[in-house]
Amino acid sequence: LLDVGHDPQAAQVLASALGTQPIPGNVTQAVYAALVDKDVLGDATALDEIVTHWHLAGLDYLRGQSAECLDGRLAEISV
Repeated sequence: LLDVGHDPQAAQVLASALGTQPIPGNVTQAVYAALVDKDVLGDATALDEIVTHWHLAGLDYLRGQSAECLDGRLAEISV
């Protein structure tokens, strides 16, 4: 599944959709990257109960966040 939503409302819709589909082994992995002006904490909070493993990807772009920066942001909410 590929989703390119870019705000917490889209993340909530994705979480709701994933919550209705059985996933073998109950494992949901997310590859996540974001620009610096996006609501990382809002996205992560919306997906926290669904995603079991986060794989953070940095964006080599003027407004992109590094994987390390994303990791620090997600640690703020214990994701």
